[in-house]
Amino acid sequence: MARWTLLLLFPLIVWLGCEPRAGDDSQMDNRPPQTHLSVGYFRADSSQVDTLGLSTSRVGLSWWGEDADGWIDHYLYRWSTEVDSAGNPVWHSTEAESDTFVVLLTQELMTVRFEIVAVDNQGSVDPTPAVTVFPAYNQKPRLDWVAMSQELLSGTALDTCWTFGYNTFHFNVWDLDGNETITRVLWALDDSSSWTELPLGLNSIPLTPEQLTPGWHKVFVKAQDIAQAWSQTLSYPRPQDTLSDGRAQVWAVKPTVGSLLVVFDDPAEEALGVPDIKDGLTGMGFQEHEDYTFWLATDWLPYDEQDFQSIIEDFSMVFWFSWKNTQNETACDNLNLFMARGGRVLMSTSDLGRRSNSGGTYLFDGICVPVDSLTDERDRILPSHPLLPSPGFEHYPVLHMREAVSFMSPGGEYPRFGFRPDSSAVESYYVPETAGPPLRPRAALAARQPADGRPEKAKQLYFSVPLHKADNLDSLFRVVIDEEFNW
Repeated sequence: MARWTLLLLFPLIVWLGCEPRAGDDSQMDNRPPQTHLSVGYFRADSSQVDTLGLSTSRVGLSWWGEDADGWIDHYLYRWSTEVDSAGNPVWHSTEAESDTFVVLLTQELMTVRFEIVAVDNQGSVDPTPAVTVFPAYNQKPRLDWVAMSQELLSGTALDTCWTFGYNTFHFNVWDLDGNETITRVLWALDDSSSWTELPLGLNSIPLTPEQLTPGWHKVFVKAQDIAQAWSQTLSYPRPQDTLSDGRAQVWAVKPTVGSLLVVFDDPAEEALGVPDIKDGLTGMGFQEHEDYTFWLATDWLPYDEQDFQSIIEDFSMVFWFSWKNTQNETACDNLNLFMARGGRVLMSTSDLGRRSNSGGTYLFDGICVPVDSLTDERDRILPSHPLLPSPGFEHYPVLHMREAVSFMSPGGEYPRFGFRPDSSAVESYYVPETAGPPLRPRAALAARQPADGRPEKAKQLYFSVPLHKADNLDSLFRVVIDEEFNW
């Protein structure tokens, strides 16, 4: 019995032994912490409620806590705009003492309440939250087209912008309240009463020939935020795309026909060169819009590389004509891929390099022609200087330039004619030396690159002269199309 009495008395002895002594408050009840919130000059433990004139719903806040008998472990905060499915406030935990918040508004202008409490190391919570109340104004989403991603018509004399059926529209969309407040992005083609939703984060509208049938079109895009506010509707062509007489400029899609794509790419030569290329094809019996597709690319190539690739992949042959100022470098990666997939390319351009200050030349990095180096041998080619097929290419016709061509310019900016083919190609045309005066040396002017695994056929023919200024093009095209590229 004495043994059981001791066991019953033991808890009482322990409790009495733990009773705080006078002057020792180490075991007194834990005191709750105090929470303070800083917004401008506002102290949340004062009687004044802060009101901030905000221009957006993005706000930075800082806070701190004090605990007389311990330390602050973490904080709990909530926004009046955030409740769960039952309508109860949602509390968040943080160990930070400042943050920038994007207040998710459901109206254009709302009064927003923020509360925060400190929690000490023993789990006590400040019973009086620090509070701030302020008005928050919702900004509408904003949109614009990515620079140079479309051929914007303002400031030009064109009444129509022509493209092919592959056309991807790239746009920027943002919200000053934070892009996370954007909930929907919609687009429409031609009919702005019928909208399609884009996945959030996809800021492009890829269109294909199934959607872009030949003829006039217009595309629209708009965005909505969590407060149900809509951006302005962005369109192409834009409302400001007009001619000087007030007529609206339009965007139209042209069809692709035939297996041959003819690209002319030299703004300075546009007026003179285009008819001669077409005359050469007409001499073969080829008619534009029936047997081949013509692309005047002097001002603009597709911004989206996949659009460009898709366009040329519709053909088996690409003839690319230019001279001094071209977009060859931009197109080269796509043309290289086109040839790797079995495409054939006839390219005529002298736009390979520029003369350096030391007098040498350099090639554009990655240019898509079979050139090892520029020899800089010939300053000009006159109509009396024949372009002769190299040995082994006697089935090719003799050509002549219809006018003198030269790269002579102040400062010698451009290289002269002549190059060395790289190891993948062989010389196919040259201009012989002249007796003079002045004496002009022989120079290689063209090279042939055989098809992979089929050396009797070609995948690329390169001319370093403006071929659109040469005669006898119908005979040249016949050899190229019927013999070299017929595989």
